[in-house]
Amino acid sequence: MKSIILRFILAVVTFAFGVAIDRAVVSRRAAPAPAPAPILTNNLDPSCDTPAQVLSPPDAPDPILLFDFNLDKFDPNGSYFPLRPLPKEFGDVAGFDLAVDLDEGEVLGSAYVETRSNDGNDSPSAEFLLITERRVFFVTSACENTGFAYRFDGKFLANPASQMDKGKAVVRGTLSKMKNGRTVAECEASFKVEFVDC
Repeated sequence: MKSIILRFILAVVTFAFGVAIDRAVVSRRAAPAPAPAPILTNNLDPSCDTPAQVLSPPDAPDPILLFDFNLDKFDPNGSYFPLRPLPKEFGDVAGFDLAVDLDEGEVLGSAYVETRSNDGNDSPSAEFLLITERRVFFVTSACENTGFAYRFDGKFLANPASQMDKGKAVVRGTLSKMKNGRTVAECEASFKVEFVDC
């Protein structure tokens, strides 16, 4: 009887060891690398009547916009400016704009960061935008002239429409500056909201 129990325990331990080895070794194998993309060249052969076709880059994807608020009760529209000067790493940031509107029952919107540099002004738009009555979060595309992109994760302190042009903090959060997908600077900042007529 002891021999049968001992064999059973040995079989269970062997099975468990095999499963552990399988998970540790076999499951961690890297997926095969994707096939390299074909290299397109523009060979201009003088003996050829027409040059090779040059493919243009694909269009940028549409931004992802998420809204969860009642526009009749909460209005985030406006230009947001820092309540106090931002750190020198953000000396190029003048502020950001939020624009939201109803069009045939559908909520449409956008966000832009206003930047200024020696190379000129730029307004990278949000590729991802989330606005609720309590939160605003966006990530912009990269500036054409500097290559910097911006991320803001903030909380509304009040309904922006009720604090328009009062010079009080309306939203507070973390502003991040990124280049090539890496964060190069971060700061906590408070913003006031103003109506700017274009």
